[in-house]
Amino acid sequence: MKITADLLRANDACPDQITRFAQLWPDGAAVTLENLATARTASLDVDWLRILLPPEFQLRWDALYAEFRPRWDALYAEFQPRRAALYVEAFR
Repeated sequence: MKITADLLRANDACPDQITRFAQLWPDGAAVTLENLATARTASLDVDWLRILLPPEFQLRWDALYAEFRPRWDALYAEFQPRRAALYVEAFR
């Protein structure tokens, strides 16, 4: 599948995400692991792509998300105060 700025617009992606995407890939981009890594580095929301998945893959994505979300929540809860402390220390 090739993702394009027009496809993102047609599926109501955020305007700033569309702009960033179009800067990286003016002619669109295939969905590859390399392009997904580049998109992540550019702070693009690649998880948003799940709305474009065929229904059977959406179910698999939902199951995967349900499996990992509890661990993510626990890790993020631990991460937030430590990140805040780092900011406080760095900007004193």
